[in-house]
Amino acid sequence: MSLSAIETALTISLPSSFIYVFTDARAKDFDLTENVLKLIQEKQSQVVFVMTGDCGNRSHVGFQAYEDIAATSSGQLFMLNKSDVDEVRFRVRVLFRFVEKTKSIHCGYLRYVNVTLVCPVPPVIGHSPSNYTAIKDTTVTLRCPAHGTPKPTITWQRNGQIISPNDPSYYIRSDGSLQIDGVHTSDSGTYVCMASNPAGVNSKNIHLIVHVAPSIIGDVSQVVTVTLGEPITLPCHAESIPPPTKSWTKENLTISRNNLHYEVKNSGSLHISRVESSDSGVYICTISNVVGDTKKEIRLKVNVPPRISPGPSHITAVVGDSVILPCESIGDPVPDVRWNHNEWRLNMNSEDFLLLDSGSLQISNVKVKSGGRYRCSITSIAGSDTKDITLTVQEPPNIADTPKVVDSFPNSRVTIPCPVTGFPRPHITWYKDGKVVDTSDHGLRVRSDGSLFIMNTEDEDRGYYTCHAVNDAGSANITLLLNINGKFTVVLLGDHNKFTS
Repeated sequence: MSLSAIETALTISLPSSFIYVFTDARAKDFDLTENVLKLIQEKQSQVVFVMTGDCGNRSHVGFQAYEDIAATSSGQLFMLNKSDVDEVRFRVRVLFRFVEKTKSIHCGYLRYVNVTLVCPVPPVIGHSPSNYTAIKDTTVTLRCPAHGTPKPTITWQRNGQIISPNDPSYYIRSDGSLQIDGVHTSDSGTYVCMASNPAGVNSKNIHLIVHVAPSIIGDVSQVVTVTLGEPITLPCHAESIPPPTKSWTKENLTISRNNLHYEVKNSGSLHISRVESSDSGVYICTISNVVGDTKKEIRLKVNVPPRISPGPSHITAVVGDSVILPCESIGDPVPDVRWNHNEWRLNMNSEDFLLLDSGSLQISNVKVKSGGRYRCSITSIAGSDTKDITLTVQEPPNIADTPKVVDSFPNSRVTIPCPVTGFPRPHITWYKDGKVVDTSDHGLRVRSDGSLFIMNTEDEDRGYYTCHAVNDAGSANITLLLNINGKFTVVLLGDHNKFTS
């Protein structure tokens, strides 16, 4: 019946009372344990057990009921000899000046007392965390479960300054806990919980760390440009508490820290010592800590210096032809193309010149003056390149109109003309009556202008002479009559000149 006595004492006592129970027997009515625990929570009273004898098996549910009640009410359980009971009760009355009310209950040696005055027990701070972490902008409550007699007063300090209950940044709850709403990094630090009553003071240091989710320093999305072959460092600057870890991906593929081409710096930035064309693409830096993660996107654009593709440096064309001077190139971005002819910039609006999409130059209706040195120049933000091409314009032989009859006399000098032009300079061969003229004869010579010189004419020199001019571009010929001692009439028949006397 011992628990029913405790239940009665709790029912008639004032809130926050102290109940002292002296007994030498286990509780037989342990089925009342839950009722007693509920009353303790309602009255906020403290129950202290003084065991005055050997209760036998302490694992018995009747003994464990006492332990549960003492623990729930922040009380204690003492084991004493029976000979010491009277002295203990005397000291309780004298030292703590309590008013004792007793009631005869047939429950062995059990008696109950109702103490109406506060018993001066020094504060004790119960078990609670000494280290707290909180996420920025959330609410955190620092617990300080203190008990003592009378009930301790809780005050909080930070940086040596007492936190005022009126401070809007803090809220001291009824149980003494310190509540901080919307915590900021500045709230991190050491807090001191001070529990005090007339019997003494106790304190506890509590450490608070405010965690902050990672945030990018600078632009979340960025475009970085680099020239082929140069080094580049892709930044990934962020701040957080605790410091974040950083990882990189390219086109959704993870970049390992053991990758020989990439180097992840201690700062988390990604370094490429020698950029290749294949390095172009989208890189993602993921920054994470215990709070969360964020990402930074960097689009790397590799500029490739412009280079003109190999091609001929000398081109030959024939007058009237159409010719293309090649200037195909590679580069990123696509370079601008400009053409010069003999140091003069070409006007691409001319009908003679056309700039093709490839950068090559098309010349229509080539003329002699079209020949010379052409320079193709390409430029972009990544660099420049040039190439010179020499255009040689060939002109087929052309023999000017000239009289088709040459009159001479025996034993005289005579020149049979062949006024020919062309490039390269045409090679001249003379024929007489269909046979090649032997110019090794000292009396015959082909002059620099192509004419045939006869030193001393004879009657046998009379006849038809054909001048045949040829070069790489083509050929031409003309036939003339050399008349010795006579006049002839010229008659033109087809492509050959025929003469009758």
